Amino acid sequence: MKRFLLLFSLILVLIGCSQNITDKYLIGGKWIGTAGYVDGKTEGEPNCYPFQDGIEFKDDDTVYVETYERDFEYLLNKKGVELTFFDISRSYSYQIKMVDEDQLALERLGVSEDNACILERK
Repeated sequence: MKRFLLLFSLILVLIGCSQNITDKYLIGGKWIGTAGYVDGKTEGEPNCYPFQDGIEFKDDDTVYVETYERDFEYLLNKKGVELTFFDISRSYSYQIKMVDEDQLALERLGVSEDNACILERK
């Protein structure tokens, strides 16, 4: 029984650690909104304007935003769980989660917390 609990605890720790996202994971390919994200589940239409139309991470601080046809700066926190996009006069902060190798979930933090979506790498 103790071995089972130890093994189960180890698996949970490893699963939790694997959710941290890095800049290297984001770079490569275009990320396009494919669905909404409600209460941890894929549901409805993407709702993370202006990012659902497509974004492409160019390097560790620049992302091209299709909606505006120009670059934004971005910052991924050290834990890899919060992503902030910086436009000329505003910023957009999201909690970021890896769904699978080519999908991530963005959940808006702050004022517009109902904005959330699944982005898929194309």
